[in-house]
Amino acid sequence: MTTTSDTGRVAPAHEANALPELRAVWWEGGVRARAEASIASVLAELPKLVLAAFRVSWGASRARTAVIVGATLGSGTMATFGLLATQQVLVGLFSGGPTPTGSGPRCPRSSPSAR
Repeated sequence: MTTTSDTGRVAPAHEANALPELRAVWWEGGVRARAEASIASVLAELPKLVLAAFRVSWGASRARTAVIVGATLGSGTMATFGLLATQQVLVGLFSGGPTPTGSGPRCPRSSPSAR
């Protein structure tokens, strides 16, 4: 008989070792490596993975790969201009300081007569 520590009850010896030891399976190595990966190791592998994906894509269709690369670069350029324009608008809005109270239209809920 074996006593379990958490409940204090006495369990038969065959219950204490009810689960068999599991042996490592071939696919666990990759799963374990992904689970234990750090940000630095992922960032170090990223250029190699991007290059491998580009080579596969280039081998499949050069024209389509060129179109995708061009579209991605164009999209990034447009997003950059959009963010710069938004930043300039926000600079213009915030450069004037806080809005004085009472200078703008009031919300119907904020007026005492709406209550």
